[in-house]
Amino acid sequence: VGVFALYVASQSPTARVVSYEPEPSNIHTFRKTVEVSGLNERVIIEPVGIAGEEGELKMHVMPGRGEQNSLYRQTESSRTISVPVTTLAKAFEKQAIAHCDLLKVNCEGAEYDMFYGLSDEYFKRIDRIVMNYHLFSLDPKHHPAILKDFLEQKGFTVRKLSEGIFFAHRA
Repeated sequence: VGVFALYVASQSPTARVVSYEPEPSNIHTFRKTVEVSGLNERVIIEPVGIAGEEGELKMHVMPGRGEQNSLYRQTESSRTISVPVTTLAKAFEKQAIAHCDLLKVNCEGAEYDMFYGLSDEYFKRIDRIVMNYHLFSLDPKHHPAILKDFLEQKGFTVRKLSEGIFFAHRA
């Protein structure tokens, strides 16, 4: 948990890294890792997820396997918890983000509504996006091809880096 945030902070000494993590045990692990790394001043952890609307969402949590948590995928060994969520626009406002060099997204299925609900004002602040996309929902708008087209309409060039990962940058 938080490996990408720590990597960016360690490689970019002037970067401010803001991470959003809604799952309590992941938050605890992430905070300990940031503290040990000595990057507390530049890595900010917000204990909330990002979604299309502010409120709460049900998350299926895999005990001891935080990377398997999901809004959609449920297995016999998972348990369901409610997690707080906010919107990307509210996150930008709270953290006073006027410009975002790189937005890294892994919202476990919430990435579709997160982007579909974001106004052009906020899209214009983002230069690059690295995103894990998920194909858990039966909603036809929650399909990678639809999301790719949507991001291209917002002015990004989008390419698939590997299965489940998009890279988007300003055209």
